Amino acid sequence: MDDLNDDTLSEDGFSDIQALYDFLCAKRPKQDFALSLSHGDYCLPNVFVSGDKAVGFLDLGNAGVADIWQDIALCVRSFEHNLCLYGYNNNDFIKYKELLFNELGIKPDEEKIKYYILLDELF
Repeated sequence: MDDLNDDTLSEDGFSDIQALYDFLCAKRPKQDFALSLSHGDYCLPNVFVSGDKAVGFLDLGNAGVADIWQDIALCVRSFEHNLCLYGYNNNDFIKYKELLFNELGIKPDEEKIKYYILLDELF
């Protein structure tokens, strides 16, 4: 739990790990999705890019078969974290998030994004 986000267990978050776990059990997405190969920690520092193409991946320790939204959610979180880290603002984050979903050809599912970001708190 050393990597737990400060906001997860807070007055505006969950009272403790058990409350987070109970929430995740209650809100688990229905299995109406196609399983796919998942990186498991799909964030910007784990992707090698050359030009405009992803050419390699790092840290495949959590790779496996999962809902595609697991990687999508962690990518969205990574956009927000890394853009803020390097001085970009929320409008930039929104722009890149929109670009991601336009490229994927799907609409954001905010409930699944939240679910998989919170699930990642347990790893």
